Amino acid sequence: MKVERITAGHLPGLRDDEVQWHVLPFERDGLRLEVSVPMLTAAQMQALAQRVRGAADRHLRTMPVAEIIDVIDRAIARLLDRNDPFRREAEAWLPVVSGYDADMLRLGLTGYFKTFRAPQLRRFVAGEFAGRSCSLAREETSPSPRTNPLCGFCCSALGPSGPCRQGVTQ
Repeated sequence: MKVERITAGHLPGLRDDEVQWHVLPFERDGLRLEVSVPMLTAAQMQALAQRVRGAADRHLRTMPVAEIIDVIDRAIARLLDRNDPFRREAEAWLPVVSGYDADMLRLGLTGYFKTFRAPQLRRFVAGEFAGRSCSLAREETSPSPRTNPLCGFCCSALGPSGPCRQGVTQ
């Protein structure tokens, strides 16, 4: 039987030897996948959350929403590319982990990932945050913060410390 071992998750600031790991075994059609998942202590979770918040403050909050959408779109483009190593790994191991048919998963992944392309994200942001605005827009998608739905998204998602810095008005 072929056995593959992978580690799930990314834990910024924590070394592997600082974390307790639990192995989840999956088997199907002569393949065995052992997925190591972290078992974090409360203190490790708190420290990890602080590091993620700090990274968001330094990087994400400084980015205009259009740029965030572009970054997500580039990542999704990779996941839609069946030759990309991440996509190939997902297609190889999801049938083992889930028990679903490989062709069904391949089609399902493609359809699901397409919902996160830039045009769909822009429509989501415009629809979800329509009617919200803030007094200072940093987006180029609209000349006025009163008509810029992305600005409302910034303020809603990131609060008064977000790129717009002025909070949300209804």
